[in-house]
Amino acid sequence: MKKILIILALLLVIPLFADYSGNTSFLSTAISVAADTEKVIGVGIADHSIPLGDQSTIGITCIFTPAGTSTSTVDFYFQVSYDGGTNWALLTDTTIARIKTDTAAVTGSIVRVFYEVNVHGASHIRWSKVDNNDAVNALTLVNVILSY
Repeated sequence: MKKILIILALLLVIPLFADYSGNTSFLSTAISVAADTEKVIGVGIADHSIPLGDQSTIGITCIFTPAGTSTSTVDFYFQVSYDGGTNWALLTDTTIARIKTDTAAVTGSIVRVFYEVNVHGASHIRWSKVDNNDAVNALTLVNVILSY
């Protein structure tokens, strides 16, 4: 019985040590991306960087509504800065998110996919590009939410 009480107490206390600060959208208004089109910083995506503070792991939720579905992908790219937003580099050598347009919708027809990403040492992050590889179907309500 004593062991059960200790385990229950730990289960109640451990979440208090979590380092969750909140979440924010990269764009204040979601965008649309035509079929077989990409949007980049300054051309469709506002140049909006988010300070990371001392976070080493963040959550990225990619959101979009496809006009139709296929096995084509929607690719999301991000950049990080290690010097307060002066210089930028790709977060990884590849896309963080490569999501098929036929991914099951979470609510109605809205697709939401979550990724946990390591950003050790980065001071800021920004969404740098979204690439709709579907040659037929456009996307609406495209946005990314950062959880940190």
